[in-house]
Amino acid sequence: MVGVLVVVALIGGGWLFFGHNSEPSYEGKSVSYWFKEFYSPQYDTGLDSNSHRDAINALHAMGSNALPYLVQVVFSTNEDSPARMKLNRLLDKLPDSWNLRGLITKNEIRQRAVEAIHEIGPPVTDILPLIQAQLNQTNTFQHLAAIFILTCVSNEAELAIPYCTKALRDPDLEIQGLVFDWLAGIGPKASLALPDLMEVFQNAKPGDRIRRRVLYVLEGIGSNAAPAVPQLKEAFDKETDWRARGSLAFCLYKIDPRQAYAIDYLVGLLTNDATPRQISFGASRLDDIGPNARFAIPALLNALKTTNCDYGACGVIVDALKHLGASYDQVMPILKLKADSDSKELREFALGRIRDSDSSGHEVNLVLMGLVRKRSKNESWAIYQLGYMGSKAEEAIPMLREESNGTNAEVAAAANLALRWIEKGSVVK
Repeated sequence: MVGVLVVVALIGGGWLFFGHNSEPSYEGKSVSYWFKEFYSPQYDTGLDSNSHRDAINALHAMGSNALPYLVQVVFSTNEDSPARMKLNRLLDKLPDSWNLRGLITKNEIRQRAVEAIHEIGPPVTDILPLIQAQLNQTNTFQHLAAIFILTCVSNEAELAIPYCTKALRDPDLEIQGLVFDWLAGIGPKASLALPDLMEVFQNAKPGDRIRRRVLYVLEGIGSNAAPAVPQLKEAFDKETDWRARGSLAFCLYKIDPRQAYAIDYLVGLLTNDATPRQISFGASRLDDIGPNARFAIPALLNALKTTNCDYGACGVIVDALKHLGASYDQVMPILKLKADSDSKELREFALGRIRDSDSSGHEVNLVLMGLVRKRSKNESWAIYQLGYMGSKAEEAIPMLREESNGTNAEVAAAANLALRWIEKGSVVK
């Protein structure tokens, strides 16, 4: 028995010794050691972050040599024992102040291995042979993990496209979304996926979310997606939903700015009878187009004036006007009118944008004092706003003293309170 135990011990020790020595290493420590430092539970609690950074440096130094081990971890089928899971749940119930974290699970370790591969960012030629079998599997987890790993490539991304485009038709929406996001991220290189993208687009129903995902990728491809223009134009002409049609118009313009009808449609969403959602959509897409949409400034200004331009739409329009180069004199008069809106939210938005243009507060004071002098329906509100300005509203003190002695009890009370706040330099709590 003793002899058997000795033999077993020698075999086990030899396996550990030679197993670890066969691994790639950095500064005398194996990849398995550095990976444990990478996924250490202490990192999640903010402790020992230097070890985590050292692990990242080690992974970068080992580069593609670390891939076989990490891929093996990703596709491991090991599961946690019931006892370990029970202990994990117990640790999770301990107070946060103890800075303890539950044991890291096998599934979390697999996820961290994918993150480690992403951190390395290997060439596709190095990672592809290691995950080829899993790419062709139907097992949802392994297939998803393989796709995720493939989208971690740092260069030669075009070589991964044939494998990823198959996943565009995958029934698993998570896998689909992962590939769409990756294709959008590689920009013009995704043009190699154009035939597959347009097939997916054609097979999807009008208004389907998958069509919007295809358009997002095509926008990133830009002029290299020109072969898709006739098919997109046909879809644009048939589409009846304004939002789907607007997305098609924006995509067409991003691919080919000569498609004037496309940008005209976006400008057309800013008409007087448009809904706030249509106004917001049209303005944001024009903002995304940038300086080439400067000709739309008059339409944006007109939309800002309309009564159906709510708080959200006004914010999108003002941002677009700023980015397209509209002048201060074009925007400020409209904002000053909005400061007397029936909507409290819109009034405060207008004041905020006016305040942004003049940190001294003088312009805001003039607007608010003007509302008081003309006996606006928002007179009391304007007085309170002057009070909130604190010492920056000192120029309004003479007018407020006059209002505090007036016959309108509500206005007089507001004026007295605002005077106290201004004289104190801030709002009295």
